[in-house]
Amino acid sequence: MDDDDAVAVDFIARLRETLAQAPGLFAQRRHAAIDFIQGLIARPDAQGLMVQPIVETLVTAALAVSVAPGLPVTVMSFSHKKIYRRMPVISLPHDDMFLRGHSDFNDSRQVGMVRPVALDRATPEQEAHILKRFAVSADQIRESFRRASCSR
Repeated sequence: MDDDDAVAVDFIARLRETLAQAPGLFAQRRHAAIDFIQGLIARPDAQGLMVQPIVETLVTAALAVSVAPGLPVTVMSFSHKKIYRRMPVISLPHDDMFLRGHSDFNDSRQVGMVRPVALDRATPEQEAHILKRFAVSADQIRESFRRASCSR
């Protein structure tokens, strides 16, 4: 996960629920993955957040990989967009489980390597949803930008 991404406040609980529902898959495989595919792209600015809901497979923020004990690999041993070629993946298409940060400063925004994403100003309802699901406050973002502009 990048440092500008977030997972839902109940991510670990949902991950444990999913593991409990498929114990045989994880016990019998050298590796397996759980992929929560619904979330939001978000870009902070002085007015709060610009957002776009997305459903996309294998977004690193809400992707968990199980590796059998003793194997000399980690999650970093696999290309996240091609992970389905190496192991079974359970994809779960419900509830917003990730908040993917987009800014001009992270490596996922490298020039020439990204597709443009149209973001809209977050509505008050979306801001409340983001606060509840991810503990990210648009009010705190606005305050941070305000303080930063005052200190210049």
